[in-house]
Amino acid sequence: MIHICPSHQDVKTNRLDEKTTPPKQLMIPCHKAFPNIFQRLYKAWFMSLLTITISIVYLDIKLRAQVVGMQKAGLSFWAIAAHSNLPLSTTGRPTKMNKRDLRELSRIITRHRRLTVAQVTNTLTTQVSTRTIQQEIHQLGKQSRIAPKKPYLRPQDFQRRLAFAYEH
Repeated sequence: MIHICPSHQDVKTNRLDEKTTPPKQLMIPCHKAFPNIFQRLYKAWFMSLLTITISIVYLDIKLRAQVVGMQKAGLSFWAIAAHSNLPLSTTGRPTKMNKRDLRELSRIITRHRRLTVAQVTNTLTTQVSTRTIQQEIHQLGKQSRIAPKKPYLRPQDFQRRLAFAYEH
């Protein structure tokens, strides 16, 4: 029989037995007998300490019915928000780079075309990862290109090279 503290129960009678205590080697602390339960309880307790502020917009019945009707009619969320003077719902983490940072990134990329993403990350004033820079460059519509190994030939150059090859 394995006893679990803090109470010692007799299995047959299911009562607390105060007269006899189980041997010391068979006593198992609760946090060792049920580790997952205590981890979950601790996590729930810790999460309850964190305060989360949620802004909820409560609508009156008429406005709610109007919004639902516009949604069923096929209007976009943007059109509904503009018509009813309600804010658009936002989800997810806000972006780390603001509009000014994006303009700075665009300037750096257009002026210094041969910089790598790591070098661009080091030149920016904001501390962001290289992956974030790659994603923002993609959002800006800029595409990375590999520099050509030789210059492009104009038709005149092509003719001159061909003439040189025939001579030699």
